Amino acid sequence: MGGGSPPQAPTPPQPPKPSPAPSAPISDFPGLAKKLAKQLKDKKDEDVRRAVSALSPSDRVKLEAVLGATLGKDRLKPQGIELRRIIRFFQRPSGKTITPTPFTMSGGTAVDLKNSKIADGKVVSAKTGVKASVGAKSKIAYALTYTGSDAGEMKWLQMIWRDVTLNFPASGKDKARSVAFKKRFDHLARQDMPYFASTHPDHAKNGDKCRWQADCVSVDEPFYEHGSPVKRLNGELTMMDDPSPSMLAGEASTIFGQANAPESIVAGFHAETYLVHGLDVLYRVTIDISWKLTKSAPGAEGTIKISGAPASEITGAQRARVAIENPDTNFLPGPQMPAPLWGDDLDPIKDLAPGDWSSLTKDVEKVSSTAWAANIGMVPYMKEVNPSDRINLGKRYAKGLNYDGLMVVDGETGFIDSTNKYTGAFIPTDRLTMPPNLALVLGKPSLHVGKTDFPKEAAVGTLRHEMQHVQQAAYAIGWLVKWQDDLTALNFESWLKTQKLSTVDRLIVEGYINNRLGTIETLGWTEGLVAAIPFLPAAVDVSLLKVKEQWPTALRELRGAGDKYTALTMREAAVKSLAIHRIRRYLCGFATNVQRDTFILWVKAIMDPAKLTPEPDAETIKLVKSFFDPQSQWLKDVLAIAQRPCPK
Repeated sequence: MGGGSPPQAPTPPQPPKPSPAPSAPISDFPGLAKKLAKQLKDKKDEDVRRAVSALSPSDRVKLEAVLGATLGKDRLKPQGIELRRIIRFFQRPSGKTITPTPFTMSGGTAVDLKNSKIADGKVVSAKTGVKASVGAKSKIAYALTYTGSDAGEMKWLQMIWRDVTLNFPASGKDKARSVAFKKRFDHLARQDMPYFASTHPDHAKNGDKCRWQADCVSVDEPFYEHGSPVKRLNGELTMMDDPSPSMLAGEASTIFGQANAPESIVAGFHAETYLVHGLDVLYRVTIDISWKLTKSAPGAEGTIKISGAPASEITGAQRARVAIENPDTNFLPGPQMPAPLWGDDLDPIKDLAPGDWSSLTKDVEKVSSTAWAANIGMVPYMKEVNPSDRINLGKRYAKGLNYDGLMVVDGETGFIDSTNKYTGAFIPTDRLTMPPNLALVLGKPSLHVGKTDFPKEAAVGTLRHEMQHVQQAAYAIGWLVKWQDDLTALNFESWLKTQKLSTVDRLIVEGYINNRLGTIETLGWTEGLVAAIPFLPAAVDVSLLKVKEQWPTALRELRGAGDKYTALTMREAAVKSLAIHRIRRYLCGFATNVQRDTFILWVKAIMDPAKLTPEPDAETIKLVKSFFDPQSQWLKDVLAIAQRPCPK
């Protein structure tokens, strides 16, 4: 450790020396799979690695393709999973350029890792409070070093998650409480793959409930040295990190300045940093950093705890994130992936700024303004859009936000497969390809119909509808990755029937397989409704009901949700409850009393337009009733939940 000596050039891990290529083509891949699995059971790992490395890339693909059918129900299934891992390691693309950030380092306090010895002459050490030439300025800056003759073959993999908790004191009859805060985090080079603060109630004690991210900026590999401070000296590999607080002082000051502000904010950075040699894991260092912020000290220093122990695998949740984020590196050992986590409820729309909607002359400018107002960054696969150059225009659709001026619908969300083909709402279900990406597309009808230009809240409602679909599709991708990880011969749809999901979750994932989208669309329209409620006119204006294209956005979203809600089957009854309770969470958690009363007023108006004063003309009454009379049960359910008193 320390500066002074010139760093060695990185040396990639060397695979076992290949055995001679077979003299004849392989005709029995199932037989080869069983043979190699048996060798693994007999602890002949190096023999298997040499054999797999000697196969051609096409033969490795064929070998992996038969593993599920050959070993999925066999006593050698564990060895089949290990064999697949070996195949993927040797099948990974070669020629990746590793570009660590060079640095010099000094000072620091040594950490007693206790179990730091890996083998004779091979040890892991740690320091905190280090100073470095690349920005280590805080007391929590830390460095991890591996010392050993094979340091040139090692890599660091740092998996991280963050959380932010608002702590409120007891007040009157109210007990003290802690609330998880929702927040997005980005690596600057990976803004299309953000990660979010962990908010599941069990996240602090269950790593499977945390939202993990590989701490790197590379799209190719998850290892830390891609663009991060790593150096190799003679027989040493050192990484350094100085994590920024999970809540910055300016953000904290804003929260402390609000009414009903918390007493304190605790922001956390948590890492499990693995020493990796080829396709094997050797050691894990656990880092926990906590910042306790108060109104008087919104930028308080962090405190750090570090421990370490030998390890042989990463966790299933970490493997799932690597499989989505860097699928070429999906060869690291670990248990089966857990069920994916749902995203958080979308925060309500607070402001339609920036910009004067009527002054924006180009559609792409309006889409950019819409994305900003809707806070598109709350969902995965999307960049925080502004300015407009982050929007893909027209076909072919790209990962993230798209605008298609020729599309005949308001918007849609679909998958992009491993060949960059857009597959719409059908999730690609090829077992051996990379997980799909997601494209959110806004069409011209989200902004205009004929000569009618929609107000900004209409476009925001459409975008929030599609953002809900992004959440749903990302959840389906999580299950797809879990299926790909299971060594089974079952196709995705059949395998899904063997898994434990709630009725609604199952309907959502199955909807992307069989194109039965009733559940997906009901919840999408409901999200658009929730986004539009704040912008309802305070009084019912009969003139606004004459032309459906000029209806307030909330009414159009209410109608769309009602169409889907009414068509739901008995099997989908749970979806109705979920939609109604989404409205209730908004009305009781965020809406003002005035907004809630206004919403009730409008719902009553469309349920019986003839009772409005002044009374609408016959054509207007006929128009409203033609759309809303078939949805009478939906409207009754919505009205009942809106009128039910909220808990105090």
